[in-house]
Order: sequence, then structure tokens, then C-alpha cells
Amino acid sequence: MPANEAYDSYGKGEAFARGASCGKEGGMEETIARLNIEHYRHLLTSEIDDTKRQTLTRLLAEEEAKLRILSEKPKKKRPA
Repeated sequence: MPANEAYDSYGKGEAFARGASCGKEGGMEETIARLNIEHYRHLLTSEIDDTKRQTLTRLLAEEEAKLRILSEKPKKKRPA
């Protein structure tokens, strides 16, 4: 099984294919938060169980809040 196959079934492989990387997105934590947000939104499009939808909605809100906080932090410059 190719490394990205599992990600592709949830839509994450597309982000990697588009070139999303830690350096381009402003840090590893921000990249992970963005990918998690994309993943939870994708899952919400097909989930019909109310309990699971509530959990996904909560997780999505937590990741969006985390991303807002990370986006507000001053960026550290890497040594050249």
C-alpha cells in the first residue's frame, strides 16, 4: 500500500500533493491543525450518526481555535 493511500481516503493526501509542507504553511503545528480541520470537515460531509457528528464538530472547533492561536503567534525566523 502506498504511503499516502490511507490519507487519500480521507482527503489529506490532496493537501500533500498540492505541496503543503511545514515550511510553506508557517510551521508544523499549523500544518497539522489545517490538515485536521480539512479531515474533520470531510468526515462531517458523510457522517449521519448524531453522536459522532457532535464529536467531530467539537474536534473541528478545537482545531480551528488552535489554528487561530497559532496564527496569532509571532513567527520565529529560522537561521539561514
